[in-house]
Amino acid sequence: ERPRLRVRVIELSSSTAGVRLVRDGEADLGIVADNQDADDLSSAFYAHDPIRVVVALGHPLLAARDAGGSVSFAQTLEHDVITLGGGAAIAAIVSAAADIDEHGLRRTQEVNTFGALIRLVEGGLGIGFLRESSARFLGGSRAVEVLSLRERW
Repeated sequence: ERPRLRVRVIELSSSTAGVRLVRDGEADLGIVADNQDADDLSSAFYAHDPIRVVVALGHPLLAARDAGGSVSFAQTLEHDVITLGGGAAIAAIVSAAADIDEHGLRRTQEVNTFGALIRLVEGGLGIGFLRESSARFLGGSRAVEVLSLRERW
């Protein structure tokens, strides 16, 4: 209906970059994580995408699940964590929550891709945090299991 309308989608390395582009007038719209300081911009809720914990098969957190199959965030802080780097919003959110919990995050590895994170988790080098939408793509083809957190994220 609108032949002159052009939409260009660019995946950025962080939500912070998306907010900056909108703020600077270089983009009309950005889809960003809710932990961004964007009070000066107009925003609307897009989707609920909870954080999940990814562990290797046989990991101790599997035995710590409650009747609903969930673990608490505090339980995850007792384990080494592999994080996504490059300003990934999920790393900032999990790290901030760990600081509030006054435990801190035991970061042992920082990677740039979901694939690298999963391979390190499969190898038993730590646990990882992914959004549910990303964890769905793991399917049954990996030697990992995805756990829910008891806390609402």
